[in-house]
Amino acid sequence: MKKYELMTILRSTLSEESARSLSNSNKDLVSVNGGKILNSTFWGKRKFAYEIKGQTEGWYDVIEFEGDQVGVAKLKEKFNVLDDLVRYLLILADPSTADGGKNGKKSK
Repeated sequence: MKKYELMTILRSTLSEESARSLSNSNKDLVSVNGGKILNSTFWGKRKFAYEIKGQTEGWYDVIEFEGDQVGVAKLKEKFNVLDDLVRYLLILADPSTADGGKNGKKSK
């Protein structure tokens, strides 16, 4: 399993309680799709550097987890249709493991 980092931005019109609840639902989605939560940080409401979908601020949340490619693909499908999600970014936390170390530094 590979380590991933997921950052979500939720609509600023949500109350803090609703945003935290949706954050917990996102963690449940990760778990249901075979992921193992390693760390989660709710950053709170932040202003954007530029306007996104008519919004100028949103609730930020970061989840670090381990998962496989199939589970990650299912997560992306789910996140693409969530109404209260302004934007998300899902990255491989340790890109050196993406190719099995083939293009990394040689071990000594």
